[in-house]
Amino acid sequence: MEVNAADVKKLRDRTGMQMMKCKAALIEAAGDMEKAVEVLRKQNKDAVDKAASRETAEGRISIFIDPKAKLGAILEIRCEIAPVAKNELFVALADEVARHVAHTGAPGSTEDLLAQPLHGSTGKTVGERIAELVGLMRETSSRSA
Repeated sequence: MEVNAADVKKLRDRTGMQMMKCKAALIEAAGDMEKAVEVLRKQNKDAVDKAASRETAEGRISIFIDPKAKLGAILEIRCEIAPVAKNELFVALADEVARHVAHTGAPGSTEDLLAQPLHGSTGKTVGERIAELVGLMRETSSRSA
């Protein structure tokens, strides 16, 4: 099946994934945008699961405080290498998850946190948002290399 460049760009803008991965996902999904998004999520989940087995010796602490609502959270989020911890996307992710925890309360476990719908997001879980940003960071680092 042939897919047009506009659809590939639309999927790329929506997911932040590489153009060729978006094209392959659209081909696999027979041009269906929603199915292509699911294909990319599954592929990215496999990459996240693989990365999860490696040691995370770096990271950052993020603090979110909302004095008006009288709530706050302190979050430690870890990664493998220092350059990732300094990456603006990683910093934004840490802040976003800290905001989520402040508004929803402390989860029972990491698995519970990853399965929760992200506060203020439309239909994404915390785990899906993390996977999305991991893909963006990989793409950004491959462009600069």
